[in-house]
Amino acid sequence: MDGVDLISEGILTLGKVAEILRNYNPQTRLGNGPAGTIVKFLLDCDEIHFLAGMTINVTNFDPNLPVELETRPTLIRRISRLLEEKFMKEVKVEYY
Repeated sequence: MDGVDLISEGILTLGKVAEILRNYNPQTRLGNGPAGTIVKFLLDCDEIHFLAGMTINVTNFDPNLPVELETRPTLIRRISRLLEEKFMKEVKVEYY
């Protein structure tokens, strides 16, 4: 996708991003996995613009998945709030 740095669908990845941001401190070592890569991108930016699709992924309702699995809008809101309040980032969110 032209002009986009990273695209990720995974609810589990977004959950891990939220967890890393919540627990982040100056000694945090970020891995090279998807969540660590996303956190590096987010922390390197002053302004973040989320474009979040609203299509429901029925596989997220698999009873074998973790109970704490959250919806995309909930995770995006939590990540946005952390970025704004803890990291002083300017965040815009668009749902489509």
